[in-house]
Amino acid sequence: MAPYGLVGTLFARGTVNSACLIALIEGGVFSELPGLRIVVTAHAIGGLAMAAGLSSRSLLPGGTIEVMRRHVFIDTTLIQPAVIRACVDLLGADNVVAGSDWPIAGEAPIAAALTDALQQAGLSEAEQDAIAAGNCLRLLGLD
Repeated sequence: MAPYGLVGTLFARGTVNSACLIALIEGGVFSELPGLRIVVTAHAIGGLAMAAGLSSRSLLPGGTIEVMRRHVFIDTTLIQPAVIRACVDLLGADNVVAGSDWPIAGEAPIAAALTDALQQAGLSEAEQDAIAAGNCLRLLGLD
């Protein structure tokens, strides 16, 4: 995907992240390591959506949604309202953490862009606070 510049690079990265996520879920890693929590970038939204959409065809007896909601966190990466909304709809607001794609896509502070995107995604104030800081603090055991 290198000939396609930044878009190609990010797509390739998302494909790798998606494949890894599906392998972790379908490979039973979370069953073997019930305390494991992972964070993937929002570039993995394809794998997340695929795992959720085909949950009934999962190798896991209970499907993938419950497994993802116990073990998978996703960061906001490029901070797009539609992507944030999709992540919240799939995983729940408690599994989305603020993040950026620095240094790949820019070096600007993300606070204003994140606040705007969270509001545009139609999230409640409590959900916005959780995504902006609370979920990360909880994940790291600092809450």
